[in-house]
Amino acid sequence: MAWSAFNGVGLAFVLPCAQSLVADYYAPAVRGRAFGFVFTMAALGALLHACIYTRIHLTLLPMYVRSNYSQLGDFKSSNEILSWAAS
Repeated sequence: MAWSAFNGVGLAFVLPCAQSLVADYYAPAVRGRAFGFVFTMAALGALLHACIYTRIHLTLLPMYVRSNYSQLGDFKSSNEILSWAAS
């Protein structure tokens, strides 16, 4: 919880700084393209982070289930975990 608060405060400082740097360093004729590039890269970074985190989480989940819930059986893949959870 504290880490999330710290992360939020950090982002509250970073985003306005990035916007002012783009506004200061780019001419008005290309400023819109620069802002578009910055925010597109930020969105792609968030998407990539979500994909990597999900893949790591689903890879490590079977180990967690095997170590803590051995009565559920030995799952061989994250797909088996997801199908078990859906049933």
